[in-house]
Amino acid sequence: PTATAVWQAPIAANEAKLIAQGHKPAKARKLALAKARLLHPAAQAAVLATYDKALTDHLDAEARTHRYDNRINCALRAGYAGPYHAEGVAFAQWMDSCNAAGYAILEDFQAGRIPQPTVAEVIATLPVMVWPA
Repeated sequence: PTATAVWQAPIAANEAKLIAQGHKPAKARKLALAKARLLHPAAQAAVLATYDKALTDHLDAEARTHRYDNRINCALRAGYAGPYHAEGVAFAQWMDSCNAAGYAILEDFQAGRIPQPTVAEVIATLPVMVWPA
C-alpha cells in the first residue's frame, strides 16, 4: 500500500468512531485529520516544539515584566528567603498551572476531543499571572 493509503485507514476509522460518538461528519473529519497529523512522529515532534516554544516565550515574557531575565531566574527565587521570595513562589505556582493547562489541552487534542488549537488559542486559555503586592 502507498503511504497515503496507510494513513487513510486510521483516519477513516477514527472519523467513524467520532461520528458514532455524536460528532457531525464535518467536525469528525476535522478531528480525525488533526489526530492523524499529531500521531505521525515527525509531525508530532514539530507540533510539540511549536507549542513548547510558545509557552516558554509566554513564561519568559511574563517574568520580564518584573525585570527578571527569564522564567528560570524568576522561579528560582522561590527557593531562597529574601525580598523576591514571594514573587518567585507566585511565579513558580503560576508556571506550573500554565504547564498543567497546556498538557490538558494537548491531551484533549491527542484524544480527538478538540481540533488542533492555534498557538494563540492555547496561550489565551492559560491562567493569568497575579503578582504579590
